[in-house]
Amino acid sequence: MKDSLCENLTQVVEVKNLTMVQVSEEYEKMKKMYEEECRRAEESNRDNMKYIGELVSDLMLEKQKYSELVVKQTELSDQMMKLEQCTIEMTDEMLRVTNEKRTLEFRILELEKNIKLFEEEKSNMIKEKDDLVEIVKRQWDDRELLTNQLESQQEEIAEIK
Repeated sequence: MKDSLCENLTQVVEVKNLTMVQVSEEYEKMKKMYEEECRRAEESNRDNMKYIGELVSDLMLEKQKYSELVVKQTELSDQMMKLEQCTIEMTDEMLRVTNEKRTLEFRILELEKNIKLFEEEKSNMIKEKDDLVEIVKRQWDDRELLTNQLESQQEEIAEIK
């Protein structure tokens, strides 16, 4: 019985030793798998960190571009406002010049009208002057005629006396 018990115990120990060897082998496999997974996780983490770094770099570049675009947009908005103000000023100046031109055109028409009137008056005055000269000539001729007649009559009176 003791032998049988010893044999049983020996078999149990052998089974347990075999089980222990299997468990050790499984443990080694699991340990290798764990280490491989840890290595992969570290590689993945390094890759992810590198990718995150690249993304952060890209993000910073995009933020810088965005800031530059905001500044450029502000500059362009300022330029547009200045151009709009300039357009308003030019439109006002154009209206002022147009009004001044119309005023001058009206003034020119008035002056041309006045020139025509003055030319007509001048023409009339020349005609009146010519008429007066003609009248003066006739009166001069009449005076000479009367003077001649008077002299003639005085001569007749002197002869008669």
